[in-house]
Amino acid sequence: MDGIVLVSPHLSGEELRSLDELAAKPTVLLHRREPGFASVTADLMAGMTDAVAHLHALGHRKIAYLGGPRSSWTARERAAGVEAMAESGQVEIVHVGSVAPQFDGGVTGAADVVLASGASAVVAFNDIVAFGLISRFTARGVRVPAEMSVVGCDDFVLSGMAAPPLTTVSAPKAYAARAAVDLLSRILGTPAVEGAEPMQRVLETHLVVRGSTPRGGVTSALRYQRGAPDRSPGPRSSCRACRAGARGPGPDRSRAAGRVRRGPARPRDRGPVGPLRIRRRRPGHRAPPGRPRHSTGSGCRTRRPGPRWQRRRGASPRG
Repeated sequence: MDGIVLVSPHLSGEELRSLDELAAKPTVLLHRREPGFASVTADLMAGMTDAVAHLHALGHRKIAYLGGPRSSWTARERAAGVEAMAESGQVEIVHVGSVAPQFDGGVTGAADVVLASGASAVVAFNDIVAFGLISRFTARGVRVPAEMSVVGCDDFVLSGMAAPPLTTVSAPKAYAARAAVDLLSRILGTPAVEGAEPMQRVLETHLVVRGSTPRGGVTSALRYQRGAPDRSPGPRSSCRACRAGARGPGPDRSRAAGRVRRGPARPRDRGPVGPLRIRRRRPGHRAPPGRPRHSTGSGCRTRRPGPRWQRRRGASPRG
């Protein structure tokens, strides 16, 4: 064995330096930065800052953050990126706590604490925790992203296939492994110089915006935060009356709903006039005066039965 690539160690710096194997062989730390060791890391601090800035641009002013294990170096870097936006005074960050980086970490209690905090958006430690949050939000009837925006981290392979697709901070995981091996090869091929600083390589991250954050702002989310009912418009109807605002049943202007009226018809009824004609009117929706009538199809969900015309037995069709 010529060298070692150590991936995401949770050991402290003193414990790493006390290992004889690491002292005897050239070592590269992956996803961890420690003085005295060469390392390859992703710029997670900048990535999380971009995530919070994205939520701020959508209109969120109170954002919850659900962190990872306290012993993790990546968890501390991600929390530092969130805190950088909080120190700017643009947003208020609510620290929900630290959870295990698993699906249950977002389900068990964390989502309920986020809702109780009054935040309109949440940034999770990774995508798996974000999936747990969305699952719990759905179980409680909170819509994502209409009532709560969710952002993850790591760009898991299933993040783009979730429902809704998850907005996340993407780090080059596969490229990071190749970069660590290349850095170790350079160290092995370079003569050791006493007192030289270990090689460091920082990889860029970027935000992938998907469906878990609203594209049109956070109007519904802010209403949910204030406790007001959500009145977001539904699918567009092709009915002119529905689009004009004539929704729901209108007043029944007949003397009694469903009552039979005998006598001559009024001129506006456009029907034959005669003493034998009977008109039966059923209760139903009527468009207000000056508003267009509801259409019988093409997306109109309002049921508006029209009047029925009947005649006594033996009466002629035209009176």
